[in-house]
Amino acid sequence: NDTLISCFGTNEFPSKSPSLPGCVDAAHTNHYFLTPKGKISVARLLRCYAYNTPEVQYCPMLFPITSILRHYLSEQETYNFISNLTSSKQPTYFPQNYKGKY
Repeated sequence: NDTLISCFGTNEFPSKSPSLPGCVDAAHTNHYFLTPKGKISVARLLRCYAYNTPEVQYCPMLFPITSILRHYLSEQETYNFISNLTSSKQPTYFPQNYKGKY
């Protein structure tokens, strides 16, 4: 809740999609048939994630995985899941480097 208020000024669900954070690669933004509300949810989740983890500068698989997870999990569960996957050091689940540096 605090992060939502910090990022958006309210914890109410927005009527339009927030901008995507810089760690998301625009070439990897498949929504996997989410509803318009689901698409807004993914953008909101990723904006909050980027706010809380500024050390992740680039993670191309973050958007598609978050979109898939939103079909099955709540926003809170999805946020916790992506946070745990990106913070894992052994094994590393998500490459967090720029193209060509994998």
